[in-house]
Amino acid sequence: MKKQFNKGSYLTSLGIALIICTIQIGCNKLVSNEEPIPKNNAPVLLHSSETIDVRVTDVITKADSLKRKVEILDKKNNTIYSTFIISLNSDNFNSNIYTQLKNKTFSGSLVIESDNEILYKSNTKNGKTIVLISRETQGKIKSNFIPTCRVSLIHSCVVQKISDMSIFDYGMCLAFAPECYGGLWASCSWSYCVNGQIK
Repeated sequence: MKKQFNKGSYLTSLGIALIICTIQIGCNKLVSNEEPIPKNNAPVLLHSSETIDVRVTDVITKADSLKRKVEILDKKNNTIYSTFIISLNSDNFNSNIYTQLKNKTFSGSLVIESDNEILYKSNTKNGKTIVLISRETQGKIKSNFIPTCRVSLIHSCVVQKISDMSIFDYGMCLAFAPECYGGLWASCSWSYCVNGQIK
């Protein structure tokens, strides 16, 4: 018995295979255009001076947000003097936060908190950043007798440095390099707690 070739079935099967192949290629292209989500970095200790260290820790690293912790350490008393939490959250769920930062399409918020109080908050939409909250913290680092060695001055210095960077640059700094975002705090701690810099 001779099998008969069915042209309609062949074309239908070929069409389905072509559609599946096109979808797979399209999906692979979408995935390959996304920046990889980095793993959390190990905590990094930055030596700012004989009296101050800065420890930075990646707390959360997700596709749409990241959270970092900065601790100002009082070396003479071996205590954590102040802790700051930095959060960067995206409003756009079409691509991950790392792709948005690289492509300069990030829209979302940057928040700095300490002791459950928001010290700094900005929103970015289409590359334009609007600062909503910027307040100082009070307190002096007790192990240092330099009058300018105050958390409020260190925080203000960091906010100024963040403002001088674009949200895209600072976001990439938060995403990939603890030494970068922690370095801002260490640099400002050095300025105010060692050099006695006055604003």
